[in-house]
Amino acid sequence: MNSITTKLARISIARARNGEIVLPTVTHIAMGTGGHDPDDITKPIPPTEDDIQLENEVIRKPVASKERINDTAVRYSVILGTDEGNGYAFTEMGLIDSAGQLAARKTMGAKTKEPDVEMEFYFDEEF
Repeated sequence: MNSITTKLARISIARARNGEIVLPTVTHIAMGTGGHDPDDITKPIPPTEDDIQLENEVIRKPVASKERINDTAVRYSVILGTDEGNGYAFTEMGLIDSAGQLAARKTMGAKTKEPDVEMEFYFDEEF
């Protein structure tokens, strides 16, 4: 898996440290199908710091849980119920902050959602 903090998030961090804004918190996780090589759905394409959205967002959900997993990382999770995201092969995820901006993006090999399965996805954001 490939993960990157976006330039938009880094600008927000710099502005917050300068006292210009309160740092927006991560509130949602977006799931999409555009994070892979067009010829191989199992081969992720690395995200870039200039990404401002997912390539092909198909679902956005509030963060189900978040926890600090060490001194410099937070783990976010989202749960797709049996009636959500069925038939999609998810290859990208995004952390969306309270300002509505893409704070981080991750690409991965395809994870296909079936109707009889509830799936939980995790996104570890490292600082």
